[in-house]
Amino acid sequence: MNVRPHFTRLTCAGAAYALYPSPAGHLNAVGEWNSTRTNADGAHVEHWLNGAKLLEYELWSPDWEAKVKASKFAEWPNFGRARRGHLALQGDHAGSLAFRNIRIRTLR
Repeated sequence: MNVRPHFTRLTCAGAAYALYPSPAGHLNAVGEWNSTRTNADGAHVEHWLNGAKLLEYELWSPDWEAKVKASKFAEWPNFGRARRGHLALQGDHAGSLAFRNIRIRTLR
């Protein structure tokens, strides 16, 4: 029996995982590449998918703090606090995942 996993906009492509949901309708068809961009300029963060800005938020704002407190990340006191560090690409669901043409740039 094929059971579909729990579906929520909070964990879909382009979302700020479990904090800010992404809107529907911006993914390319299965088998086609998607293009994503995340801009972080100080506390201001924007998520883009296939040329469309999906969401933006301010790190450490009262809204952001409330969303973290209401999420599974509430038990991690340092969640989202690092101003520098490592970047990780995650793919922990069934199926294949591929990346290409990854660029990391410092905003000036």
